[in-house]
Amino acid sequence: MNKLSGILLVSSLLYLGAAGLHAASPNGSFKVIPLPSMISEKADAEGFALYSNVKISAPDSLSSEADMLRGYLKENPNIPTGNAPGEIALRCTLSSDSPEAYRISVRPGLLIIDGASPAGVFYGIQTIRKAAYTAPKGESPVLPSATIADAPRFSYRGAMLDVARHPFTEENVKSFIDMMALHNLNTFHWHITDDQGWRIEIEKYPLLTAVGARRDSTVIGHNSGVYDNKPVGGYFTKEQARDIVEYAARHHITVIPEIDLPGHMLAALTAYPSLGCTGGSYGVWGRWGVSPDVLCAGNDSTLTFIDDVLNEVMDIFPSKYVHIGGDECPKTRWKECPKCQKRISELGIKPEGRFSAEDKLQGVITTHALQTLAARGRHAIGWDEILEGDIPQDAIIMSWRGVDGAIEGTGKGHNVVLSPASYCYLDYYQSPDQALEPMAWGGYVPVSRTYRLDPTEGMTPEQSKLVLGPQVNLWTEYIDNYPKVEYMELPRMSALAEVGWTPQSMRDYKDFSERMPALWRLYNARDYNYARHMADVDARLTTDHDARKVIAELTSIGTASIYYTTDGSEPIGSDGQPSPTALPYSKPISLDKSTMLKSSAIFEGKAGRTRSDSVTFNPATFGKVELSHPFEKHHAPAGEATLTDAQTGGPSFQTGHWVGFGNCNPTVTVTFPEPATISEVTFNTCVDMNAWIADASAYSIEVLTCGPDGEPKWIETASESLPERRADQPDNEVERHTSRFSPVKAEKVRINLKASPLLPVWHRDHSETARPLLFIDEIGVR
Repeated sequence: MNKLSGILLVSSLLYLGAAGLHAASPNGSFKVIPLPSMISEKADAEGFALYSNVKISAPDSLSSEADMLRGYLKENPNIPTGNAPGEIALRCTLSSDSPEAYRISVRPGLLIIDGASPAGVFYGIQTIRKAAYTAPKGESPVLPSATIADAPRFSYRGAMLDVARHPFTEENVKSFIDMMALHNLNTFHWHITDDQGWRIEIEKYPLLTAVGARRDSTVIGHNSGVYDNKPVGGYFTKEQARDIVEYAARHHITVIPEIDLPGHMLAALTAYPSLGCTGGSYGVWGRWGVSPDVLCAGNDSTLTFIDDVLNEVMDIFPSKYVHIGGDECPKTRWKECPKCQKRISELGIKPEGRFSAEDKLQGVITTHALQTLAARGRHAIGWDEILEGDIPQDAIIMSWRGVDGAIEGTGKGHNVVLSPASYCYLDYYQSPDQALEPMAWGGYVPVSRTYRLDPTEGMTPEQSKLVLGPQVNLWTEYIDNYPKVEYMELPRMSALAEVGWTPQSMRDYKDFSERMPALWRLYNARDYNYARHMADVDARLTTDHDARKVIAELTSIGTASIYYTTDGSEPIGSDGQPSPTALPYSKPISLDKSTMLKSSAIFEGKAGRTRSDSVTFNPATFGKVELSHPFEKHHAPAGEATLTDAQTGGPSFQTGHWVGFGNCNPTVTVTFPEPATISEVTFNTCVDMNAWIADASAYSIEVLTCGPDGEPKWIETASESLPERRADQPDNEVERHTSRFSPVKAEKVRINLKASPLLPVWHRDHSETARPLLFIDEIGVR
């Protein structure tokens, strides 16, 4: 070989090697979470191979984004270093109505992220970051040649962290912000004051942190009455808070502080007793619930305190919005307080409809706080209770007691944020197997439940325009360490991310589940302590009343294989493989008789927990249900038909299998599909004292049969008064009520229920106005 031939050969090999690095067969995808609005991949085209030391070009205005992109590439264990041909170019030239919009263009050797603002570029980077984990496990990622055009559905996508019940460190809060950024969330709602601790420095009131930031002990369990005798304290200095605000801003996240008033102020009252109606003595609470001691609405010093605190808070936080709470403010003290009653008289406040004069007095406090914020060009956000007062038009409603507050708020012209507890409270259990979970507040909000929130459902087009977006909340009564914060947030935060970002028409839970394994690989790289319930089976049972069938739809994560049985046997054997009686799931299962449906999924070679769903048919199943009083809409998603749908509710009242009633004594009448000879009537009630759900205080049962003269006649088969709940009984359980009698041929059954009038005197929230809810389910006859 001559010298020239050798040079040509070496040059050719170098070119081919470089081309191989420039262009390779794609093994990744841009179908990430949240799903981009438009993905156009070029079929059979070479892709862009990612390297951690790839050239990143960006103007000075995007240097922070470029640095973060470099860090994200290095954290991925499957992205190689090596010689890195090609280039990633960051630009900020995109024209869009949304400042968070971005466009990604990919071809061999060049990947361009163009944003409508630096925030848009940042979200494009997050898409690249997540797409890098869609490559098969252990393979170096090669992204397909494609064009992605994307922008969020909502401008507000939030997450709330409560640091008042249990304090967390500055580094914890920054880690929480990192987690939000990964999920395209842009608003950090920081709950920093409550009855259990004041966590922000206020220079004019130094005792707020010297006294109000510390409690002597914390109750063990769900207000057991037993305390751990371990002091809890800590707060954020102004300097630390400003550092967190700056850190969040670099991640294009706005920090909204919450100073909850006029209720949830016991820590402040402990520091400054003169701000309360009674003057003390007070103590920072070590228990959970709602304290009757609140700011005195008749005290002028209260208004001064609100002004001073809010002004110092606005000095720390530059956000357009400040959250002023407004929730769960008992009026017990105000009714007994001479100063508050004098204020009511002086202002000429009168009761109006369902609102007392004291309810309207809270509106005065709220309006004062709003005026303080408005004087400095800020706007207030408040929990949906602030709608009970006369509030300015620019007040923003955060709807947490279901979606009714959002519908009412938008109907009155207010902007709203959707944060309904039954979808967005991540301190609720994420599995029905509560015994296998770390202690939580109660309830049941799985990933699928959060995902199914549609923030504009039930609204007119005009109302929908006033919806700013959704938010998840994490209250920390039962969360005393940061790894548990991660466990409760993930992966439910990812469901909220897609609710807030992706167009409603593109959202599909099964598709979302199939995209989840890639996100889990990223969670692993970040060493997040996330919940893996999605690797179990999620069952959605619906009823076909016309066909008298129950339809079971089973889903699991990604490529998991689902197996089920209908004879009560186990679907997975002791060897972790499908049992001989198990059937592979491929389509919805139709059930027309009593069945114990058991199911389990195998994901990446590992079997998940076995799920059991009992379907029980009886002569009342699919019967027509009539109610004397309306149910609470957010406590009966499937309506009154839930009472005869062949499915029985468990201890969690939020599974969708219960019908909840508030402030009434309902009568339930069921007309059987066909007359039947019966000798027994049963119904269940859910008891959850933490959620103010109590058993009935009395009930009677009647059946409609034919009398001796052949005419229809109601016969009473049972009448019973029930004892009040005792403090030593379980907080949460299902009570079954049964009436047995001589056989009769019947067409209907009628159950007359009397709700418990008040919470028991031993209950933490007992008062003359605290009325418990009544939850009932599955009316059966035999």
